[in-house]
Amino acid sequence: MSTVFTRYKNKKFMKERIELDGHAYENCTFVECLIVLEKGETEIKNCVFERSRLMLRGQALQIAKILQNF
Repeated sequence: MSTVFTRYKNKKFMKERIELDGHAYENCTFVECLIVLEKGETEIKNCVFERSRLMLRGQALQIAKILQNF
């Protein structure tokens, strides 16, 4: 991914709104977060999501709608 601006490693996020696009996450934990994805320009490796919600917008939402057909 060429659009990754910020990298997070071994970080714990609590009760935050996290915009995935433009960021990379490795070994991170997300607790009760709102995870937002619009373009899919992110890297996620070995992360844990606890009681978090995912909000898809834009291109990511369109892809999810297409995938529901399969």
